[in-house]
Amino acid sequence: MNQVLDILKSLGVNETVYPQFAIFIVSFLFLKIFIFSPYLAAYEERRKRTVGSQGVAQELQQEIDRRESEFAREAKEINEKIKKVFDVKQAQATKETNAILAEAQTKAQERLAIGKKEVQDAYTTAKDQLKTFVPDLGQTIKQRLLDR
Repeated sequence: MNQVLDILKSLGVNETVYPQFAIFIVSFLFLKIFIFSPYLAAYEERRKRTVGSQGVAQELQQEIDRRESEFAREAKEINEKIKKVFDVKQAQATKETNAILAEAQTKAQERLAIGKKEVQDAYTTAKDQLKTFVPDLGQTIKQRLLDR
């Protein structure tokens, strides 16, 4: 034990070591209780919040991805329904258009036939009237030629 004391004295350790040790313990406890413990607690809380926030962010991103795919699927279904309705309505419109055009063509042909008949009747009437005027006209022309 003397050897240990000799070594400690050669290192400069003397009877002030006990008060220094007591000051160290008091300082250590003060720093631990009032500085390091609150700092570590705040650090740990911040780390938990950050990790928790990252987890929440990942969950939210997964929810966003899920809703985007659901929205895309629903949009595709709605587009297909709209296309079916559009195709049906377009087919109906085409049928109605063709019916209207056919009716218009029929009416136009009927009117054309009526017009041709009227023209033919007018031509026949005019021809018959001219036949009655030709002998008189011939006589009138002959008379005038001879009178000159």
